[in-house]
Amino acid sequence: MKYRIIICLIFISAFLSSCISNFVRKSDTYNTFNEASFSDNIIYNDIVFTDNNYALLIPVFFENYPDTVFFQLDVGTSQTVLYENALSVLNLNTDKVRKVKGVSYYLKPTLKLNQQDYIVADSLIIIPSSKSTEELAKGSQDKTKRERLILGTLGYDFIYPRAIILDFQNKKYRLTETVDYNHFHDFYFLKGVSCDKSLMTLKIKIGKKKMKVIYDSGSGACGVVVLEKKWDKFDGEIKDTIRNLSSWGKETILYSKEISDNLIIGQDTISNVKLYKSNIEENYKLGFYILGVKGIIGNSLFFNKSIIVDTKNNKFGIKASR
Repeated sequence: MKYRIIICLIFISAFLSSCISNFVRKSDTYNTFNEASFSDNIIYNDIVFTDNNYALLIPVFFENYPDTVFFQLDVGTSQTVLYENALSVLNLNTDKVRKVKGVSYYLKPTLKLNQQDYIVADSLIIIPSSKSTEELAKGSQDKTKRERLILGTLGYDFIYPRAIILDFQNKKYRLTETVDYNHFHDFYFLKGVSCDKSLMTLKIKIGKKKMKVIYDSGSGACGVVVLEKKWDKFDGEIKDTIRNLSSWGKETILYSKEISDNLIIGQDTISNVKLYKSNIEENYKLGFYILGVKGIIGNSLFFNKSIIVDTKNNKFGIKASR
């Protein structure tokens, strides 16, 4: 009887965990860009990295503004946003701005990715700018600096329910409704991927330790960021302390150590891995727990590669090393 109760409790716990995880993933999924047009021609667009590869920027034409503006691509956050102060620099028509219960929205903005491809959002939320963005917005009133005006953040809703191909080596990307996999024979695809709702979770291995992680294109140059409890289990001395970072307005400090264990992701084995931890993990610790993940992986693992994130078909592909 005792063992039946224990088994029953384990089952209930697992069931509730699954329900909570499913609820969180569904409730965090936004279909913001319901209108889109993509050329039949295969067009790859430029991507730009900020200093030290900290942020991946997507150049677009926003509404009828004549100059290129930039959005940071951060698929680790669920929803696309506009920065208030940066938006004010453009002097656009304010008739499309609506305030609902104290929150401002920009209605039906068009983001033109190139001369032929564009997407239209139902509405985008406008948030207060961070200190770094405010400084950038002020500087962008000078035409020589305006080309680097960061207007907002493109979240997971930018690629859902679509696919994005990121060619880090050639600094190109392509957003598409469907992927013709006949053109990607040199890619392999990870097992155990869940990237159809809210966040993309993958399975990696560090040494003998398996862990589930989130792919976060907004984590910049960091390879692997884990919770402190997991970070402490790996041997290694602290190598770097990175300060003066900002994560959604919060001052962030990253600590790294180089570990002797290899990182294995799919068919790739990576040595001399830097493992990071953050001083603001309390902000995302609960979310990690609910999703059953131990950390995130960033862009630096793929800087010499190309990847495919296909949210429609639940696929994460990596170009095989030659």
